[in-house]
Amino acid sequence: MRSATRGSKPRHVADLFQNDPPPAASADGVDPGAMRRYLTGLSLPPVPDTVVVGLDLHLTYAKLAEAQRAILAGARFICSNRDRAYPVEGRLLPGAGSIVAAIEVATGQRAVCVGKPEPFLFEEALRRAGLSAASGRGAGERGAVVVVGDSTDYDMVAAHRVGAVGVLILTGLTDESALHGAKDEAAPDRVVRSLEELFGLPEFAAA
Repeated sequence: MRSATRGSKPRHVADLFQNDPPPAASADGVDPGAMRRYLTGLSLPPVPDTVVVGLDLHLTYAKLAEAQRAILAGARFICSNRDRAYPVEGRLLPGAGSIVAAIEVATGQRAVCVGKPEPFLFEEALRRAGLSAASGRGAGERGAVVVVGDSTDYDMVAAHRVGAVGVLILTGLTDESALHGAKDEAAPDRVVRSLEELFGLPEFAAA
């Protein structure tokens, strides 16, 4: 989680505090008032112009509180993505979207998302490659660009927003039982269960 004031370098929210919260402020119920006393006793820096939220594996209540303070004071609220979870070996872990949602609830503000499922990053990638996903296609048809991902809510939606073919691979966030719930932009054009199947698709026939 980062913040930035106009004309200054971005700063990490962890650097905004003079010291770490005391041990009693940990969320173990030993002293419920310790975190409140710590936060209200801080010497706070100027409010930044922008708060940027991404995946933070060391998220703390103090960081959430500082993001809330800045956004309620008028700072722009930007997030990297809204992924609710991401897969690791044998399990899922909370994604950046879970942190974004917590700050949205705390502030009543909705973040501007620059990553999936919004199309901005895909559009920039296509621009740099000199491509247009929907070029040469009729209305309502998918373009020649292929996006491969493991999420219907994020990857497939972003793919379809730039006119690309959305290929869902069932090796990560989404399993086959969840496919019936994927509607409209979230519905994949093709589904594969492995990388071997991926390269057997007609879109890769000439590759």
